[in-house]
Amino acid sequence: MKNNKFITFSLITLIVLGAVLMGCNNSTNEQSEKEAELEEAKKITEKHIKENYKDIDTVTFTENKTNPMGILVLEGYINNDKEKTFSLDYDYGQKDVIGGLVLADIK
Repeated sequence: MKNNKFITFSLITLIVLGAVLMGCNNSTNEQSEKEAELEEAKKITEKHIKENYKDIDTVTFTENKTNPMGILVLEGYINNDKEKTFSLDYDYGQKDVIGGLVLADIK
């Protein structure tokens, strides 16, 4: 009888430990996916700025946040001039910039 209790306890412990470890692994994968999505969003946003505005050499990102509607807001400045700022909305579903403001001349 004691042997059965030990086996049952061991199995339950292994199941719980496995579930905890799987949860940690999922969290790491989700974080990696979010970082990859953010990098992709930054590349697309930089391309958008360079293609649509005049005389853009560099794009520097200073902040990113998600608004209540799930839209990523990327902020920063252009050409190493902190006076020439931008705040652009990026939609993960469309994988494109959908709005915002850039303090630069449009092409």
